Amino acid sequence: LDQSASMNTEICTKYETVTKYYKGKPYEETECVESKSRLDVAQGAAVKLVDELIPINNNGNVRVGFVSFGTYYESNNSISLTKNKESVKSKINSLTEVTNNGTNVHGGLRAAKDQLASSTADTKIVILLSDGKPTYFYGIDDEKCGNGNTDSVDKDDECEVVTQPGNVNKPSDVAEEMATTIKSSPINAEIYAIGFGSSANDIASFLKNQIASTATEEKSYAYSATDTEDLEDAFAKIASDIKNTLATDAYVT
Repeated sequence: LDQSASMNTEICTKYETVTKYYKGKPYEETECVESKSRLDVAQGAAVKLVDELIPINNNGNVRVGFVSFGTYYESNNSISLTKNKESVKSKINSLTEVTNNGTNVHGGLRAAKDQLASSTADTKIVILLSDGKPTYFYGIDDEKCGNGNTDSVDKDDECEVVTQPGNVNKPSDVAEEMATTIKSSPINAEIYAIGFGSSANDIASFLKNQIASTATEEKSYAYSATDTEDLEDAFAKIASDIKNTLATDAYVT
């Protein structure tokens, strides 16, 4: 879950139709009467997802972990794979707004990879949510690379980490390589990705083309969400996919 500073941006969560008057004539107008930060909305949707995936009578087939990232992967705000949904929900709800924080998608994906590396589950899944394209990545010896504002090439020697032909040392390409590692053997995980916020369509395009698993006739792996309803719909569709997998008695991480 993206915890960059832009996740502090307020979005409307409740609208009402009000009657106003112009030169004595009434007309109706829709107004925002309640707003929350993107982070608050994302936390609420993520908690609902956990409740969907780990019911009270969990048969033990599902484990869930949680990772947050901003400029860095935030280890203090993350939890390893567990069947204890209350622990996961508590960790999600403990996130607070931060300032001057960039977007290190590479760091978040790397942490997810580390959690999945030892899993023996039949199905492994990563769900990534971000409201912006990557602006940072980890270089050699965890050097912070990138300028924190744009998806630009970092030419420092410590940031020379890409390996795929055609890629360059910029945050999106490094994140893509980590996503490829996660989707490949031996981890073989599926990646769902959600672009969230006012620029959701642009972000979702990046996530679809460089991060998410390839869509099939049965599944979509990249989603765009501009508001609470969109985000909850995206999570509901992902939860449905996962529960369909569980119907086969698979073990999901």
